[in-house]
Amino acid sequence: MFKFKKTISTVLAFIMALGMLYVPAMAASTEDEALMAKHAEAIDTLKAFEIMIGDDTGAYNAAMNVKRSEFAKIALHTLGLEYLAQGNQGYSKFPDVANDHWAVGYINVAAQQGIIIGDDNGNFRPDDSITYAEATTMLVRMLGYEPSAIAKGGYPTGYLVVGAQEGLSKNVTLGVNEPVKRAQIAQMTFNALTVDLMEQVGFGSSASYEVVDKTILEDKLGIEKIVGQIVATDAARLSSQGSLQNGQVQIDEEIYKTGSLNVRNLLGYNVTAYAKENEAGDKVLVMVRPNPAKNQTLTVISQNMQAFVEGDGKITLEYWVNKDTDKKVSTASIAQDATLIYNGKAADLENLAVPADGRVTLLDTNKDDIYEIVFLTSYENLVVESTSTISYTILDKFGNASLVLDPEDDDIKFTITDKNGNPVDFEDIKEWDVLSYTKSLDGELIDVVVVTDSVSGKVTEISSDGKYTIGGKEYKLAANFEDTISILTEGVFYLDLNGNIAAVDTTQNRSENYAYLVGVTITSGFEEVVKAKLFTLDGKTEVLEFASKAKIDGVKNLEGQAIYNALGGEELVAQLVTFETNAKGEITEIDLALDVTEEGLAYYKNTFVLNLVANNVEYKAATGKLGSIRVTNDTIVLDIPANSSDPTDYKVRNKDMFRDGNKYDIMVYDMNEDLTAGVIIVSNADTRADEASPLAIITKITNVLDENDENVQRLYALVDGKAIEINTEEDDVLVDEEGNALKAGDIIQFSTTVDGKIDKFNIIFRADAENDEFINEVSEDMTLVFGKVDKKFANSINVSINGANVDNYLISDAVIYSVDTTKTTTSVKVANSGDIQKYDPADGRRVFLRIFDGVVREVVIVK
Repeated sequence: MFKFKKTISTVLAFIMALGMLYVPAMAASTEDEALMAKHAEAIDTLKAFEIMIGDDTGAYNAAMNVKRSEFAKIALHTLGLEYLAQGNQGYSKFPDVANDHWAVGYINVAAQQGIIIGDDNGNFRPDDSITYAEATTMLVRMLGYEPSAIAKGGYPTGYLVVGAQEGLSKNVTLGVNEPVKRAQIAQMTFNALTVDLMEQVGFGSSASYEVVDKTILEDKLGIEKIVGQIVATDAARLSSQGSLQNGQVQIDEEIYKTGSLNVRNLLGYNVTAYAKENEAGDKVLVMVRPNPAKNQTLTVISQNMQAFVEGDGKITLEYWVNKDTDKKVSTASIAQDATLIYNGKAADLENLAVPADGRVTLLDTNKDDIYEIVFLTSYENLVVESTSTISYTILDKFGNASLVLDPEDDDIKFTITDKNGNPVDFEDIKEWDVLSYTKSLDGELIDVVVVTDSVSGKVTEISSDGKYTIGGKEYKLAANFEDTISILTEGVFYLDLNGNIAAVDTTQNRSENYAYLVGVTITSGFEEVVKAKLFTLDGKTEVLEFASKAKIDGVKNLEGQAIYNALGGEELVAQLVTFETNAKGEITEIDLALDVTEEGLAYYKNTFVLNLVANNVEYKAATGKLGSIRVTNDTIVLDIPANSSDPTDYKVRNKDMFRDGNKYDIMVYDMNEDLTAGVIIVSNADTRADEASPLAIITKITNVLDENDENVQRLYALVDGKAIEINTEEDDVLVDEEGNALKAGDIIQFSTTVDGKIDKFNIIFRADAENDEFINEVSEDMTLVFGKVDKKFANSINVSINGANVDNYLISDAVIYSVDTTKTTTSVKVANSGDIQKYDPADGRRVFLRIFDGVVREVVIVK
């Protein structure tokens, strides 16, 4: 089912196409595209009138056949009667239309209005495709011409004859019984909008009909059709400086409200427009389209413009249709007294000059081959560094002038759109977006186009005329490009409105294929074979062979012994590197980190660097920082014990390994500008889990084979009130200091590696020590309590330790569990506060509490 009406904001995307006038027209690739192009005016108009919109995804589906039920809905919307459908649901006038059919209300009203009737069997056939004859018949009835059609032979001939006479078939050629597609229905309906209606003027024995000065457009929809020239907008006038009030446009002598439309770029154009009166009595435009029959335009981009030359009572634009292929320039004549619209506002002709980056559009409104209106668009590019929704300021990455687009600033008028003319919210502008914007000479009018296009790759060729080949396609540099690009520059290249390179981010393509280089070997034979031993980010140790030629730390085409020596040979120092491999898995490149530790936390954009080496650096959980270094979830953390050269001791971790207040010996690599670490190597990692971690109440532990067919343990436990299953990283991990296996009812905290496997844990409580009451302040943050409940309240309990030390604990935020070790198979389950009772010596249940940051996080009822 299609949506034929919804609230929309019709945005005219016209001027953006002007810069493409020199692109040869290509045959539409699909029937849908061909129909959209052929019936564009009708489709756009019916969209604007909210008669035919599209499906739920916004697709128009121009080549899809229209069902008879769908046309019933179109008919009512066309006549402005759609509101009647709601009150005519729940029953059906036709036996083949279900009472709950989605269109039953529309079908019923259309039948009441005499627009549709059943077939010879009284059926409506709602899901049949409507034929050309049927659609014509319904439109003829909507226009009131049925008496004339009956007089001319009735269905189908009479209706087809009348339809043709009244222009319903204009731009549509179909067979009588041929199904009508959506684009064709739009065209036929559009044709019907401006046909004079036929009404009955005599009744009874004197019944007669005549054509009246009314149309569906004006009489049924309350829409006025306007044909004229836009002579002023709220930004500029053709005749003089000054403008209308905000949100106004003048077409010939009449002033209209623009509503949601942006018509500033149509100043000077002959247009067909439609307006509807609002409740306040203002005429508000619902659609504006340039009239191609009355406008002759020429658009030339700045790269194809040579000069404006004045002489012989005119101004001549010298230009190339295509500068790369044309052997001589072409010319266009501009009137000596032409109106210049510079970046949206009228300006003196003395400002007419070839812009560094932009375009000129010439408009001839009387087709005498002399252009009397010149639209000069001069673009500047801003590459977004950041935005502020407080000051509405957009900062440029290269330090150029910022943009302030404050909606409360009455001194400026601005628009923000994408390159297709669709509105863009300020909040949706993001880093690296390219803003190609224009600003009037007085700075009062700003039009911003947000371009999000980019290309990733490497520059493989630079031509003598300044074209850069990336991925087999040539690109030019934008006029205000401020970076440096050379052969083999690799990164993400951000494009402006003209498809030129406005910025490049090489950091996104810096190799982040990190590994810890443990060793290197070389073997002699028929040829020297060099191998490297690497601890990789997936936590494995791999031995990889080098390709016959490799690049080591920037030096290309090294072989054999030279590779071995470049990495230190027998004196190799284990260190973090980045590496690349070929399709065979052979190492083609290894880069060593550039040591910039003497430069004081220096940021390097394109280079793999070691930023900091420091000992006893304290971690603050509140700020997520190790000293001054920020640690995020994207930071790679390698646990490389200082006293171990055995890769089996190495672990890949994340920020969760750091505990508040603990101090670490660290090496920081590839720090960002905001001091966020790319990689941190920790050489003195704490072996305990984080105290902030929730408790895990063990239900059982088994031995299993992991995905690598290696023996590991699997923990079954309750965590945060839910059952979990999780593997250990190795075998025999879940044992105490004496090597005894943990068991059901034991309580632990654990941490995991980046691939979600348990690698370390703290024993918090042993089930076989349930009679030894205690209170243990483990740290400033965590206290453990095990004792008897002396009194229970609605949200708290009093707990005593060995008959003394009674204290009250709030338990409203706690997760509650129960452990019963007296059963043959220890029972571990999730409980609730109702299960907590005052201590009964005959039952022997005590409570264990974990208090973290002053809050009871868990309560375990233990028997």
